[in-house]
Amino acid sequence: MKDYQHEGKRQIRAGLSLILWSNLALWENSRLIPNTQENFEKAHKRVHPRFGRLLCWLAFSVGTEYLLKGLCLLKGHHQKEKKKKVKVRRLPKQHEDIWEWIEGVSSKDPNYFDEIETYETLKASAAGIYSVLNYDGKFIFGSLNPELTTRSGLKNLIEREWENRERFVILPPYEKDGMRVTSIEVAEKTAEGILEKRIYLIEKQGIMRAEIAFIMNPRIKWTFQDYVKILKEVGFKKVECIGKGGDIFNIATK
Repeated sequence: MKDYQHEGKRQIRAGLSLILWSNLALWENSRLIPNTQENFEKAHKRVHPRFGRLLCWLAFSVGTEYLLKGLCLLKGHHQKEKKKKVKVRRLPKQHEDIWEWIEGVSSKDPNYFDEIETYETLKASAAGIYSVLNYDGKFIFGSLNPELTTRSGLKNLIEREWENRERFVILPPYEKDGMRVTSIEVAEKTAEGILEKRIYLIEKQGIMRAEIAFIMNPRIKWTFQDYVKILKEVGFKKVECIGKGGDIFNIATK
């Protein structure tokens, strides 16, 4: 059963951290007070010379949401969890044209979405791969450690990933054909891995707009045994793990 008191306190701490980082409020005498306009004008320029004001307001907005959600959880105002299948935008592939990716996501083209959230979806993906391979064809996937066999092991892996993860990242701007894109990543730890809230600031002809994507990167939900079970269910005759030079290769044979 989920500990809503613990989760509420965690979200309040996260919310306060973001609000204070935004420089729009200060913590004095155990309460939040608004920062002065003069101090804020100086502070947001230190965050980023061009987008500092926007980034601070975004952090403040997200922090306020976490703070309110945490207070609601502590007061017992929560709903029963509902499983809902939600499509998430897939990451741009290496060497993929970023502008084609943006247009594909904006048009809701299914080729630009990635969803391996449920066992059924994972099995359907495995069946699709099996269908296009020749007999004795090889499917090489992931770098899952076969020794990772339990849910507690997955949880520990998420904790290690979170410890080494940057919480807030601004990537260098990317420019092409008069358009400029700045990517901002805000990471959050979840029960299934690390959720990235990606904000794309897109500038063209003096007009700026924002695109927001929620991406599990990585999603740490399945063990090696989960993959073996599913691959064999759809027809693969052999699934093996080969280690070489510190790398792990998982190979399924049709």
